[in-house]
Amino acid sequence: MKLFFTVIMLFSAFAQSNATVTIKGILIDSATNKVESFATVQIANKNTPNTPIKIGTTDINGKFNEKINGYGNFIATVSMIGKTTITKEFSITATDNIIDLGTLYIFLLMIE
Repeated sequence: MKLFFTVIMLFSAFAQSNATVTIKGILIDSATNKVESFATVQIANKNTPNTPIKIGTTDINGKFNEKINGYGNFIATVSMIGKTTITKEFSITATDNIIDLGTLYIFLLMIE
């Protein structure tokens, strides 16, 4: 019986470590209030922010929907040529299936 519970616990821990979580949001231009299509979305572990674990783009409607595995603290970086870069920190726990970053507003890059 003890072996049975040990096997169940090991299987449960393995299944949790490989769970898939969806990170989603929408990108809006702050000046025009229109969606921003084809912006780059990168997701990285907070401890290694310059090493993305997932890279994607916003779709024609400004939405992004990326799937990642694992739990912990992460950073989403959204960038587009001629616009400011957005960084958003978030955490994933064992009970999360979807992390909605909501509406992100991107600004025109002002060069002086």
